Amino acid sequence: MSAQSTLNREAPLTHVFLIRVELDLSTRLHTEVAKEGATVQVLEQVQALALKSSCLLVIERLKQLAPKGLVLELQNLVCRQDFERRYCYIYLSLSEPCVVADGLMKEVSECLRAAFASGSLMPEHLLSGKPAIGFELSRLTQLSHLPGPAHAIKADVHYVVETDVEEGWWDEITNWYAQEHLPGLASVPGCVVANRYLNLDAGPRSFACYDLVSQDVLVSPEWLAVRATPWSSKARPHFLNTKREVFPLVL
Repeated sequence: MSAQSTLNREAPLTHVFLIRVELDLSTRLHTEVAKEGATVQVLEQVQALALKSSCLLVIERLKQLAPKGLVLELQNLVCRQDFERRYCYIYLSLSEPCVVADGLMKEVSECLRAAFASGSLMPEHLLSGKPAIGFELSRLTQLSHLPGPAHAIKADVHYVVETDVEEGWWDEITNWYAQEHLPGLASVPGCVVANRYLNLDAGPRSFACYDLVSQDVLVSPEWLAVRATPWSSKARPHFLNTKREVFPLVL
């Protein structure tokens, strides 16, 4: 049975799985590398490789649980550091959009949560047996995908804006994103790609993300001009539960 046969056009399609993981990096590795006099950059590289290895294990586990015919690919892995905590967003794209049933989603989520909690999806030298202290799996429906002027350049920064919308304003906000805001930001020099998704599982509901060549893009005159349009001033006051995250490590 192919993934296409699971489609139900009346139900939201899943284009991407988003896995959010919070890690405790106060590990034996940190101590041992420090003793050996290695630089922080070396430690970061080792941990980044370990995280990428764990993503491949996640893909293999999802393949075992997902409907036959689906192919999963690591689309993006982004991280930010806060003292000894690391926050990671892992984006896994599906070979073709399909409906992922709630029951299957619950089964996959529980399986991965248990695996992360036990440390079995994290290489031993990253966590030394310590569990991930936070985990969340979401289905994302893609609403927009706009390559930017820097689409051929590797992104160094990933910027995420998540928000709910005041009742009665969803259509207005969607039109603003689709017609002005996302195309405007996607056209800014230094933007690699701009995406907007609908989060089917975890709030906030609207999920916009941008790959950028550097954090300077966020304060460039062109970026700030797009954010300051009259339509933006009309739309933004109707955001609720808004979260903004900047991830300076993109793998």
